[in-house]
Formats: sequence, structure tokens, C-alpha cells
Amino acid sequence: MRVLIGCEESQAVCIEFRKKGHEAYSCDLIPCSGGHPEWHYQCNIFDVLLNEWDLVIAFPPCTDLASSGARWFEEKRKNGSQAKSIEFFMRLAEWPVNKLAIENPIGIMSNLFRKPDQIIQPWQFGHPETKSTCLWLKGLSLLKPTDIVDPDFMRKANGEYYKDVKGKRYSRIHFMSRSNPDRAKERSKTYPGIAKAMAEQWGVLEPINQKNSNIMILQKDIEIKQVLADRETGRYDYRLSVNGEPCKDISQDRPSDFGLVYINPNDHSVHLKMYRNNENIPETDFNDQNTFIITVSIEP
Repeated sequence: MRVLIGCEESQAVCIEFRKKGHEAYSCDLIPCSGGHPEWHYQCNIFDVLLNEWDLVIAFPPCTDLASSGARWFEEKRKNGSQAKSIEFFMRLAEWPVNKLAIENPIGIMSNLFRKPDQIIQPWQFGHPETKSTCLWLKGLSLLKPTDIVDPDFMRKANGEYYKDVKGKRYSRIHFMSRSNPDRAKERSKTYPGIAKAMAEQWGVLEPINQKNSNIMILQKDIEIKQVLADRETGRYDYRLSVNGEPCKDISQDRPSDFGLVYINPNDHSVHLKMYRNNENIPETDFNDQNTFIITVSIEP
């Protein structure tokens, strides 16, 4: 799957998708800091959006949009910077791609565009920090928490929590000095747990079930075809084909759907997700109550 991570110099999300075997690229106006310039477009995101992408995840600049900077909104409106940021955000939101995710802190786009599909926190993904993060999604499922931990709020020398006038507590990231030249870059980095969840949960091509057909197209070159359906014996056989060539038969005891998790280019294996509970399927790794991961080795 071809994935573009827009406005990302850290390559945190890009690298996680690469680990899953996807053709992922980061894109930003500045050089990348993730160590893989060969996976990075240093240019305006709209210069590369014209290419064909299966999934686009964008992190548009939030300096002019986040509610945390509301005290400077009047100045930003006067100098035109906020209008430019709104236009940039909306251009991304309206881009004709089937799968799209836009990330931003709580801010004015919830009113100017629409309410986000969900608001996530780092502590839902293994990081004891609080940072309300909005996600606007198209063609994607809500991001499921993977590792819920207790937030670690900043404390004073006497052990008491730092609180604002309303009694709200804050995590370490909110105490970064404004004089730090890297403050904006550090605050905008995606937490590894969130990046990993995006790759694992959104890096899946669900089956496209054709009407009146026994073929599930997982990708242009990969398909699953039901070749036998015998209710009396409870046997259902499926054939995996790559580039039109059959390479694996999968036998089950009930009808099932499949999804493509990823293709590993190193060992030429196809990793499939099967939606039904069947403990007798070979070469499977139990994932959850009704899902298995099937690894199928194929010839290069």
C-alpha cells in the first residue's frame, strides 16, 4: 500500500508503516530527522499529493489553529497567517483520496470544518502524557487504544501537582520553554505508540467484496477466491492468487472474509487477516476472539 505522511519530519509514522511492508513516505518543508531521507519528500505536500496514494495521513501546522494559542488569534487574523492555515487544512480535508486522516490539537477547525471523528490521548497508547489530539477521518476506522496507562502530571518540589486557576493539571510537554527554538518541532512529534497503532490498524486493506462474486480482491494483484462451499461436510476452501497465479489453498469449516494486513518484501510473504473463529487453520497466529493472522509464503 502506498502511504503518504504529510507534514512529518520525524518520520515516526512513516517508519512504522515501513515496518509493515508498506511503501510509505514522509513529506515536509524541512529535512527529516528520522534517519531515512530516501523515504522523505522535502517539498510542499501538494506537490506529491498529485501522485496515486492509497492512504494519506496529514499533520498540518497547528500554530495558528490550536485553542492553546487563542490569545494571539487577533494578531494572526490581522496578519493573515490564520487564514492561510485554515486554507491549507481545508485543502487537505477536501483532497480526493479514499483514505485520509488529519491530525490537529483541539482548535478552531472543529467549528470551521466539522467536529473531529475522535479525540485521542497519548496515555491511551502507552505514554503517560496528556495531549488532546483530534482526528478527522475518511474511509478509516476509529483508532483503538492499545495500552492505557495513568497520566504522569508535573509536580512541584514539595510533591504537589502544578495546576492552573481552574485546577487543571498538565504533563511535561506543556512546560517546555517557549524560548526553546525546537519547542514547536518537539511538541508536534507523534508519540511512538500512536504511530504504531496507526500502522497496525490503518495499514490493513479490507476485502472489496464484489456483488454476485466469490472473489475478494485484497489488492490489485492479490485475490482470494472461494473454490468450494459444502454445507453438509462443513468444508469451505479458498485459493490465494498473486498476479493471477494460485499459490496457496486455505481450508476452513465455515464461510470467512479476508483482509490484507501487509506484504513483506524481504521474505515474499503475504500476511492475511481472517474474520471468523477457527482453531484448526494451519499457519495461524491467534490475534483476538474472531481474528487470525495467516502468513503465506510465495515465490518472488
